[in-house]
Amino acid sequence: MAYDSRSHSGIGAPYARDPDVEARLRLAGKLLEEQNFVAAIVAGLVGALAGALAWGAVALGTGAIVAVVAIGVGAIVGFGVRVFGQGVTDVFALAAAGLAVFGCALGNLMALVLFEMSALDLSPSEALSLIEPARLYADFVSTLGIMELFYWLVAAYSAWWLARRGLTEEESKALDEYARQRPG
Repeated sequence: MAYDSRSHSGIGAPYARDPDVEARLRLAGKLLEEQNFVAAIVAGLVGALAGALAWGAVALGTGAIVAVVAIGVGAIVGFGVRVFGQGVTDVFALAAAGLAVFGCALGNLMALVLFEMSALDLSPSEALSLIEPARLYADFVSTLGIMELFYWLVAAYSAWWLARRGLTEEESKALDEYARQRPG
């Protein structure tokens, strides 16, 4: 009877790996190498700034801070992180959620500055030089109600959800296998 290393688990037996496991690990490595965190952050910041500008424009057009715009901010940020970051790990989704909240806060501030500019007929540079930071902060805090914070949470969730790269079942299995094989 010939010696078969696959059926022997004794000491010194050569370790034979399943070819399917090897293929999944290669796929997981490829997915992880395709991630680009710097591009994700840059895209998320650009999305947050664009969303904040849109928030300010909507506020100026309507004469009120429209908190539902926060969902759009979250969508823009999440989509940018997804497309440019190609992330498959949770850090991409968490970064997108944080950047969405940053975009919402910046949108609120943008709206307040635009209201001041409009009311006093000032240019942006004049408005920024005349607005007292303590008063701007007080106005900012006064605009935060439960509904605004709710929409900010929805924005964070939508950014978190959209930032996740769509994976096939095979890719998900590959990443699960990679997580199981990693030491620690």
